[in-house]
Amino acid sequence: MKIKANQIVEVEITEEEKKKIAVAFLCEKFDWRRSYSIESVGGEHLVYNTKINHSSHSWEEKVFVREATHDDFHTALIFRKLFS
Repeated sequence: MKIKANQIVEVEITEEEKKKIAVAFLCEKFDWRRSYSIESVGGEHLVYNTKINHSSHSWEEKVFVREATHDDFHTALIFRKLFS
């Protein structure tokens, strides 16, 4: 989001718009997507991206993204709170 102004500008945004702005910022800042999840596999914590595939039927697929970092755990927690 980019806002440039040479004068005072007052903008009102709804709670839903605030949430969308926060989500966009967090996704960009911490390389996270709402479709990501963290799973424990054999003592490791891994980030997966859940994709829904479509053909004559649809199915869900989890694609490995990376090993989970501390930032991933914190971001996942924030997203759980935002969308619960």
